[in-house]
Amino acid sequence: MKANYTPEHPEIKKLMDQIRELESQPAETVQETRDPQIQAINVEIANLERDAARIKARIGEYQQRVENTPKAEQEMATLQRDYQITQENYQRLLDRLYEARRAESLEKRQQGEQFRVLDLAQPPRAPVRPNFLRLGLVFLVLGLGSGSGLLLLMELMDNTVKGIRQVEELSGNIPCISAVPLAMTEADKDRSRRKTMILIAANIVVVVVGSVIVVASKLSHVVFEPPINLPF
Repeated sequence: MKANYTPEHPEIKKLMDQIRELESQPAETVQETRDPQIQAINVEIANLERDAARIKARIGEYQQRVENTPKAEQEMATLQRDYQITQENYQRLLDRLYEARRAESLEKRQQGEQFRVLDLAQPPRAPVRPNFLRLGLVFLVLGLGSGSGLLLLMELMDNTVKGIRQVEELSGNIPCISAVPLAMTEADKDRSRRKTMILIAANIVVVVVGSVIVVASKLSHVVFEPPINLPF
């Protein structure tokens, strides 16, 4: 255009003014150009932040699932155990049903057969052991023996002189010319009666105590003869 017009041409001046105006505002143009890019980046950053938050939430969810895994395994083990118990009970019921049906079938086949008890079992009238009569006789003998032994012991412990022979033995075999008859006083008679009563009481106590001890020790072991059971 400068080749066809002079610098003073109005069109040339207009263009030069526009060029100078554009050159005077380069920063504003660049700023206006960069604003859409920044906005786009901000949008992407916001999207990434939302994605990060979503991913973080899913990580927390997965962590919770991992923490609950042992509980889930324990519940599964409990359910399997309950199922096994239920299965065993079901199988047991099936076995009982089979046995009941088989017994019913056997009963139907044996409807013509009849059973009758020929000899009823009789309960025992007395225990087989211990034999109380024998025990009573044994302790009666023991009581009499213990009384005799007690009497003998009392005689051995008595140091009084009761005859001429004892006098001769104590005097060195000097012959005894005469002896005064024994005159029992009422006190001597009472003493003799007490001695006799003591011996009788001792015999009774031995018999009674011995019997009670044996009966008490054997009472829990009383055995009756079992009744005869029929073979059917």
